[in-house]
Amino acid sequence: MEEKIKDLIDERLLLAQERTTLANERNRLANQRTFLSWIRTGLAGVGGGVGIVKLLSFHNTYHQMASETVGMILIIWGIFIFFLAFVQYRRSFKKLNLRESEGISLRIYAALALTLILLSVTLLVII
Repeated sequence: MEEKIKDLIDERLLLAQERTTLANERNRLANQRTFLSWIRTGLAGVGGGVGIVKLLSFHNTYHQMASETVGMILIIWGIFIFFLAFVQYRRSFKKLNLRESEGISLRIYAALALTLILLSVTLLVII
């Protein structure tokens, strides 16, 4: 009888560990999806800013300056979003106590965010 109880406890313990592992995986994937959503939002801002600056042309100098200003603000907003995306991802990564061995390295996310920031700054300077 005692052995049956011990086997039942061991089985429940294994099941609990498996569920915890799956829950951690769901949290990690949710954190990645959130990061990519932030990146997508930043790209929309940068793309919209470039589109406004390069595609809209006005004969009125005031209107042309206004469209360029709005475009530059959108690009700066996109840069800010890229920065916040990485900061929030890193904060959640640490809060969830994730390990680097699980999934993509934190350095890759940093490189992605930094690359997008540098490219966006370059676009801002070119415009």
